[in-house]
Amino acid sequence: MITKNYLDKSIWPSLLLFPLANMGLFFFLSGNTASFANIDVFIIVKQILLLIFVAVAEELFFRGLLLRELLFSFQVKPILAGIIVSAVFGALHLMNVFSYASLTYAIVQGLCAFVVGFDLAAIYYRFKSVVPCILIHALINITSIGLDDGAEKLALTSVEICLLLFVAILYFVHAYRMFNNRCYFNR
Repeated sequence: MITKNYLDKSIWPSLLLFPLANMGLFFFLSGNTASFANIDVFIIVKQILLLIFVAVAEELFFRGLLLRELLFSFQVKPILAGIIVSAVFGALHLMNVFSYASLTYAIVQGLCAFVVGFDLAAIYYRFKSVVPCILIHALINITSIGLDDGAEKLALTSVEICLLLFVAILYFVHAYRMFNNRCYFNR
């Protein structure tokens, strides 16, 4: 029997890792809180609503449709289905190189999107619901508001790259453990 307790201990690493890393990077890069004096609340609220909408749309498509079909209609093994959907998710984030992102930024964002997508696939497989995936994806998007601050910010320092890749490794390990830990699925 699958539990619907979306906030059990299996979801906490996914819920916290990238949002905390994003907030830490934002405060590290801003250097102080004086930059908060010039914030336009309307623009921030509009951005947050847009990022929530994007999270809902992407999760309904990638986990709610593609992953569900691979798992249940085509009977693809869970880890393979998660890798396929996550690869498509990451590849779409790589497309930012054709807009205004630097190549390094697009590669790191694509890799992080792949790993977060893999983790979200494990969470979808765990709960058989897209609700926790939407929550985590929206939280990651919202906490990244200050990081994508115009074309001049879309270049990463080596510290940012190392931190994001370290967090990506933690997400990958968490997802792999979720896919392979039978106690999560036998409740």
